[in-house]
Amino acid sequence: MLYKVDMTEKELVEINGLHDHLLFLGLSQSHCLSAEEHPQLKANHIYLTDDDHGFAMRKSNRRDIGVFNLENNSTEEIVSPRLWCSWPAPIWITPNLTKMSSGLNT
Repeated sequence: MLYKVDMTEKELVEINGLHDHLLFLGLSQSHCLSAEEHPQLKANHIYLTDDDHGFAMRKSNRRDIGVFNLENNSTEEIVSPRLWCSWPAPIWITPNLTKMSSGLNT
């Protein structure tokens, strides 16, 4: 289930998808981006990392680094979580997308 915040009514409103947008969700930060502005990414998808420190600190537990498809409720692993079982929870490192777009046009 997805919700958006209605600032006027001060309530959560259920939505049925992100349509032409995508989300990056994780411990380090979360972003909502336009898929049209970033065609290399998938619209109506959620890019996620495992953000539960208590769960992630146990070496026997999996790390989640994947992409969730909101159309069919499927998840695709980006990398094998077993490679990093002794590492801390993963984070997203996000470049300045505005500067990247500007640099491509010069």
